Amino acid sequence: MENLNMKSIVIHGIKEEEQNIFCRALAEVRGMTGTASIVLLGSRHTQWFFSIWARLRRKKIIWVIFPEADTLIPTGLLGWVYRRTATWATIIVFSKESQDHWLQAIPTARVRLVLPASLDSVALTQHDLFKALAGTRGHRFVIAAAVRNLDKNRIERLLGALSIALSICPIMELIIVGEGENRKALQWLLRKMNLSNHVWLVGDAAPLARFLDHVDVFVVASERPHLDDIADLLIAMGQGVAVLGPQAAGLNDIITAKTGALIDISDSETLARQLLRLQQDETLCRALGREAEIASRVFTFSRFCADLNKIISEI
Repeated sequence: MENLNMKSIVIHGIKEEEQNIFCRALAEVRGMTGTASIVLLGSRHTQWFFSIWARLRRKKIIWVIFPEADTLIPTGLLGWVYRRTATWATIIVFSKESQDHWLQAIPTARVRLVLPASLDSVALTQHDLFKALAGTRGHRFVIAAAVRNLDKNRIERLLGALSIALSICPIMELIIVGEGENRKALQWLLRKMNLSNHVWLVGDAAPLARFLDHVDVFVVASERPHLDDIADLLIAMGQGVAVLGPQAAGLNDIITAKTGALIDISDSETLARQLLRLQQDETLCRALGREAEIASRVFTFSRFCADLNKIISEI
């Protein structure tokens, strides 16, 4: 088995800073031999165009449909071209929901499923910020969310839900993992909403898993999560944390009634109700966490790499 010859793959529309876990898996893929040339396309808007270019040069084609991608297929002449070029490619998707969508839209397409993954577990050390919480879990209810670039809309809906929940349960706290240019503006917003004593903006210098020892529930704050967002979700599940995520976002393979709930994540009142439900039923919250840990075991990075390797090797 030889390392994948990356020079034999032309990659377009996939940025490492936006698709970190996929790019890391691609670099780990093994089993490609020979000099077969592959064009790997990640941008929904240009996949059809570059597929024509690749077809003319007799290259093998892979379309990668990331979870956050628009699922609409063009209509009219462009739609015909899109469907035609799609049949030239092997299409990689990351949820059964997405696989069913593409097979229904283009029945002759070759659609292959690679379920998401987290990075394999590493040894964890308790973060200094929460050493003071040791042994006090029953006196606080801690929510965590990883928000890349401290996206303002996602954080505002989290703060809205927290504010509603605090009016009923004053022991709730929120940890936000992430960094962004609007940190100062968010700190001002926290003061304005009187939430400074309930919200921790912890940055992204330390791994997410180091904050999870005293967390009760993890929230996926994005309506269309990236693979890296899903990796954070799986890390939380692997630490035995109950999870809440967006409905209609391809997470049905991961979040079930046994591990948490899929909800309208854009509605602060709905999120607040779910947080209060879990806070008021500690037995349920812990049971969801136990099931989440069990469910997370199949979503390993090594399995992700193996699935990706199998697809590329068989093209």
